[in-house]
Amino acid sequence: PRTLSVQPTFRGSPVSLEVADADLRDLLEMLGQTGGLNVLMAPDVQGKVTLRVKDVPWDQLFDLLTRMYHLAYRVEGKVIVVAPPDRLQKMYTIDP
Repeated sequence: PRTLSVQPTFRGSPVSLEVADADLRDLLEMLGQTGGLNVLMAPDVQGKVTLRVKDVPWDQLFDLLTRMYHLAYRVEGKVIVVAPPDRLQKMYTIDP
């Protein structure tokens, strides 16, 4: 298998969490609030999360969770929009 090495820069405040079977929507909302942002999610953003992290930038954890659940996001001012990639693309594509 091929491994893709991407080194984006994350600058969010560090968070430490330990959760079992937490609601993905609640977790994304909490992470957005940590960064001072509102989170708008498509109805099909769902799942259960079990994790333990220590001193991870909130935006890195947000990014990892969305990728793990095959979601995409876009930041617009003070709002993070989260949806499946095809839905997000349709939202920001203007049809002729």
